[in-house]
Amino acid sequence: MPPVLWSLSLLLGILIFVVHLPLNAPPIDQLTMYTCDPLPPLPSLGSRQSYPLNLRCRAGDQLIYQRTNTIPYSYQATTIPCRKQIGPTRIWRTSPPSPYGSYVFQVTCGDLIITNYKTRAAIYETTQRFVIAVACVVILISAIGLALRLTKPLRRIGAANT
Repeated sequence: MPPVLWSLSLLLGILIFVVHLPLNAPPIDQLTMYTCDPLPPLPSLGSRQSYPLNLRCRAGDQLIYQRTNTIPYSYQATTIPCRKQIGPTRIWRTSPPSPYGSYVFQVTCGDLIITNYKTRAAIYETTQRFVIAVACVVILISAIGLALRLTKPLRRIGAANT
């Protein structure tokens, strides 16, 4: 591989390492709860048809979170009771602007917990550690490749002089 590509991969690894989100999830008491607009009732469709939902969570007049098709980070088995339930959908996330982006740490529908904080925080932290590990591997491999590529001409010159 040419030195330019090794240099670019080294730069990519450094950017991944520097730009990643915070390593640890925020404590649950630092999260803000947002109540989402009520979900529309499900129409009676055939068993194989899907019904796109549009979940909008607001703080006053400001749209905080929007998701289509499903409740964030959930499985169909838990969203069906939520869609049929009249209770409000709530999400817990950091208030914007946030170093965590729009990451949702907990979702409830009425009294039903769709995704709990403990699980989502563990997934978040695992993902961040994986991103750091990938960045370190990219940096290491590209630095070794670049060093070998740049020292190759020096070894030829040294071998020619002897």
